[in-house]
Amino acid sequence: MQGQEAKFGYTPLPLSVQHHPFEPAASFVSRLAMRNGMETVSRFCETIGFPYAALLAGKVDAIELLAQLGGCDEVELKHASIRNLGQMRMRLRDEVLSSSTVHRSHNRVCPLCIKKDIGDTGEFWNAWRRIWWKFPSIRSCAIHQCALVTLPTDSYLPKHYDFSAQIRKHWSFIITSEVVPQARTEFEDYLEKRIAGHRGRTWIDQLDLSMTIRACEALGFRLVVGEQAKMSGFSSADWARFEDRGYRVMKRGPKAFSDARSRLFARGMVNRRTLAGVPVPHADPGAKPQ
Repeated sequence: MQGQEAKFGYTPLPLSVQHHPFEPAASFVSRLAMRNGMETVSRFCETIGFPYAALLAGKVDAIELLAQLGGCDEVELKHASIRNLGQMRMRLRDEVLSSSTVHRSHNRVCPLCIKKDIGDTGEFWNAWRRIWWKFPSIRSCAIHQCALVTLPTDSYLPKHYDFSAQIRKHWSFIITSEVVPQARTEFEDYLEKRIAGHRGRTWIDQLDLSMTIRACEALGFRLVVGEQAKMSGFSSADWARFEDRGYRVMKRGPKAFSDARSRLFARGMVNRRTLAGVPVPHADPGAKPQ
């Protein structure tokens, strides 16, 4: 890229970082900013006139421009970047998401992955955000079989998008965090594959990803805890177990799901709306929200 004029009148940056598969654009631009000596990504973008707000919204032109600046494959960058559709709805390629099933600004990480990224160099720009860390229902690391940890929140929410700066700020927290063993669930593996773009042709694969996540959560919780139990006071590991239970029913197909839903409704299940909204090939008389 050196010496070549980029699209839109920009030239490639003098210093770059390696873009990783499944790294969102917001993470990549944050790392570029730090690699080029800027304290924050917002100051970096302001300095070079880069459309940061458009990038966070998932605008195609902004992603293409970032690929030019960073010298990476724009197809891979688009593959891992979420587009904001408004009204708390988002899209990742052909997957429909909602603000309840993906958290773009809350930073959760695998402490062992981050430590490995940085190594002994102390170069925080080497740590990159995996896109599946944005999904609350992915609660463990497939590589290290440990629970993800949530970084402390910042009083100014936009700072959370500056991944490299957040890693640097909370480095002591990361390296001193207890590594809690947590076995990976079948549901997490399924979810990570769909996030990566591997979508099958079964009934559950045809549901919107956001609906799949919420339905597995609601169904599994009611099957394990009870039809009228309150949904508070449970740990992340508990919710992983609930979601996995719901997934094991739903992966068997619409009849297994419909039968389980009908039994729960017949026993007086509360908060029916999520499960009632899941479409099945044949009408389910008990699926009306109450």
